[in-house]
Amino acid sequence: MALRPAPSITPARRGLRLALALAIALAALWASLRGVSLPRLRHVLEDLSIPLFLAVGLGTVVVNLIKSFKLGVLLKPTARVGFRTLFGAETISILTDVLFPFRLLELVKGLVVSRSSGLPVALVMGAQVVEKAIEFSVLLFLCVLGTFCFPLPPWLAPGRWMGLAVLVLLMLFILFCRHRLQGAPSTTRRWSVLARVQVLLSQLTEGMRSASVSPTALLKVLLMTVVEWCLFGILVWLTGQALGLNLGPVAVIGFLIANALAFAFPASSAGSVGIYEFIGAETLALLADVPREEAFALALSIHVLLIVFGALSGIIGLQLVGLNLTQLRGMSGRKE
Repeated sequence: MALRPAPSITPARRGLRLALALAIALAALWASLRGVSLPRLRHVLEDLSIPLFLAVGLGTVVVNLIKSFKLGVLLKPTARVGFRTLFGAETISILTDVLFPFRLLELVKGLVVSRSSGLPVALVMGAQVVEKAIEFSVLLFLCVLGTFCFPLPPWLAPGRWMGLAVLVLLMLFILFCRHRLQGAPSTTRRWSVLARVQVLLSQLTEGMRSASVSPTALLKVLLMTVVEWCLFGILVWLTGQALGLNLGPVAVIGFLIANALAFAFPASSAGSVGIYEFIGAETLALLADVPREEAFALALSIHVLLIVFGALSGIIGLQLVGLNLTQLRGMSGRKE
């Protein structure tokens, strides 16, 4: 499936994007470092255990492997997509986030899978919608479970019942959507206007329907998502150990939420630099009373690992799917 030429971006517009990304990163970093003693922060980072730090980095690659397999399981009812394509798409989306600000990573992943498999982009995106719904549901479940199993700050304790209510409503909504999708035809009523939108929506709906048609596939993805979040939680705890911190369950679960929020911003600095540190450090300080220096050091350390090992994996992913950086820039700049 050949790539169509990407819309041209003028040097002025590209420069504006870079300047805006840099401004966002610097502003977020400034907010993260408020009240932080730089000498103490340097002391905390100097005590970092390098072997354990690198072991956590390798663990992030395993997390990406699990993510790759999940999308393959959801796409299997439609087409069997090879591991090279799936792992390449997952890691290339990370590389895109590092190199190019203001990009939609899930769209890049869908474009890479579409290019290699021949599936419509919207259909792949439909499977990704199901994948993200399961990811969010599992994370919310772990959060609610943590609020009932571990002691919370007094101000947060009443929130456990609200979280449980949101989880129940979300489950009911997902079950309702799955029921409606099973009865949805593969094509929808053709509109006299916006025919292309109709086609895209039809393909998106078909992707969601085919991804949710098999209870066995959904169960597999659910279990893989639980393993993914638990493994990442262990990596967060190990990073704390590498810095001399003994993080409790509430701090770890809170950081999982912060990690998800930091990468949820569709328009932020390249690699979410600054945004990630701010949200991660503030969450640890708020939920677990972690000193600001240690909280910032932990967020920075994990972010560095995610960026470095993710970018290195992305370079390998480019080779796996036969892309180069020029083509990647064009794909990440497409609007559809």
